[in-house]
Amino acid sequence: MQKYLSILNTFWADARQENTARLSLIFLRLYLGAFYYTTGTNKIFRGDWGLEWQESLVRTVNGALNKPADSFAQVPGWYAAFLEHVVLQMPTVFTLLVAWGETLLAVALIFGVTTRLAGFLGAFMAINFALMSGRAIWLPHFDTTLSIALLTLGLARSGRSLGVDQYLAKKWPSRSWFW
Repeated sequence: MQKYLSILNTFWADARQENTARLSLIFLRLYLGAFYYTTGTNKIFRGDWGLEWQESLVRTVNGALNKPADSFAQVPGWYAAFLEHVVLQMPTVFTLLVAWGETLLAVALIFGVTTRLAGFLGAFMAINFALMSGRAIWLPHFDTTLSIALLTLGLARSGRSLGVDQYLAKKWPSRSWFW
């Protein structure tokens, strides 16, 4: 019995030190992967591989641009110009980018492959959604929280814990900055 208690105490001590942080990153990575899998595949499998969502994208962007002047959340002028002159001019491209970007982000997070790149690109996408909402990106908001969580996953190299990145970092150590 003493031997088993000693093993249990050793395991518990290890879990409290380094492994707890890794387990929380794995949980966050899988949770966000499931979130983006749901949102991305709902857009893709709704019909036309994501293009049916195009009307919703145009409505959302127009709604962001046409907020009353006294509204609390205003889209910054430079970003409104980007939405008007780029996104609304190419809605098909941006519809596919969002739908497939969310789905590929989910695959990368769930399997832990290229999580640094996925985290940074996912944070970029979330920051764009936050800018479109018109709220200040430094204030608490769903999209800013997502961007912080994705940046954390990218900076912490979360794919190296129970992910494909763990294998890739050993296989190609010269490219360890990427994994």
